[in-house]
Amino acid sequence: MQNKRGISELIAYVLLISLSIALSIVVYNWLRAYVMPYQPKACPDGISIIIKDYNCYNGNITLNLSNKGLFRIDGYIFRINNESDATGNPVGLPINVISTTTLLTPLQPGAVTSGSWNYKTKYSKIVEMEIEPFRIEGNKNILCEKATIKQRTLLECN
Repeated sequence: MQNKRGISELIAYVLLISLSIALSIVVYNWLRAYVMPYQPKACPDGISIIIKDYNCYNGNITLNLSNKGLFRIDGYIFRINNESDATGNPVGLPINVISTTTLLTPLQPGAVTSGSWNYKTKYSKIVEMEIEPFRIEGNKNILCEKATIKQRTLLECN
């Protein structure tokens, strides 16, 4: 009779340990979502793009862009502002997207790329330009908001 009592105590200990392990796994997975939230990918701080020069001619604008940063750039979004006040200063933000350009080969640090677009079909003039670079990680475009540049047009883009 004492033999059976020893086996039942052993089974009770095995069940207690198994239940404790299962409960700790459930609690770990539940807390992991709170302690380690998903971090979206972001652009590195060393991204920098500049407008080397631009030219407005006959309703077209040509931009020469240079990567002055430490990392490659896979593309950029080109926006314009076509609203100005009586003194010619821009009013509002550049929200009119002229082009979202994905480069065939990434723009490496120190490299230059150029592009040309017709803006007269939709807008009468360009008062201010904005370039926002992006990187492609996997299948997602990661916008580099901190590296966005704005420049007023000094040449007549009317």
